Amino acid sequence: MEAPEDPGHGAGPDRERGTVVGSKAGSSAEKWRSRITIWGPILAAGFLTVWNVVKAAWTANGWVPVVALFVAGLAFNGMESIRQLAEDNREELKKIADSKGTATHYSNAKEFYEALTGAVKEADFEVRATYFRRVPPTYDKAADDYFRACISWVHAKSHRKLLRVMPEPATPAMREWVEEQREHSKRRLRKGAYKLKYIQIDVTNVLSIAVIDEKTVFCAITMDDDVVRGYSLTSPDLGNYYKQYHQMLLNSGQEVF
Repeated sequence: MEAPEDPGHGAGPDRERGTVVGSKAGSSAEKWRSRITIWGPILAAGFLTVWNVVKAAWTANGWVPVVALFVAGLAFNGMESIRQLAEDNREELKKIADSKGTATHYSNAKEFYEALTGAVKEADFEVRATYFRRVPPTYDKAADDYFRACISWVHAKSHRKLLRVMPEPATPAMREWVEEQREHSKRRLRKGAYKLKYIQIDVTNVLSIAVIDEKTVFCAITMDDDVVRGYSLTSPDLGNYYKQYHQMLLNSGQEVF
């Protein structure tokens, strides 16, 4: 008579394999729970949006169903675009945080504009700037010299560009100064070399910037119409960041010339 088989005999390796498999399964389940926690609400919101659009399209006539279904497709595609954009922004911010640049501080308008004038004279191809003050630069010699240097710089070589953003003038003195800039652009400069646009902005305690060749950034804080303090940064990564900010302002502006 055969002896009954020992149920525990040879079960050691199987038990170990079971433990490993169970551990992997638990890890996989944890990953899926994490994904569901993050993406569940987003997918649910997307599904409800698309469902409501499809319902509206089903009961509509003419071209409305086609447009509605197209919008539904964009909603799903947009979710992936948003995720990718967030990932790109994280990488860009990390790059900026890791960048090593040099900073110089200026305690008054004379120091700031003299340094900015020197940077413009050494620039190669592009100067981007904002002017967020309520008085024209003609009231300040160092500031006036800077604006004159910008005109001379962009006039010197054909590949150079000067791009400026400012609020619409609120005083006769500011309007007169803008007309002087327009005349400089028409009489001395080739078409498109100097662009000026107006934007809607409150100039009270606003940060003015200048971006030189996408690598050197000047920032000025105007405490009132007379007091200007600022700093400059030299870093290609930061320069590119401020260039994009300036381009956003430029795109939203009203063209003057």
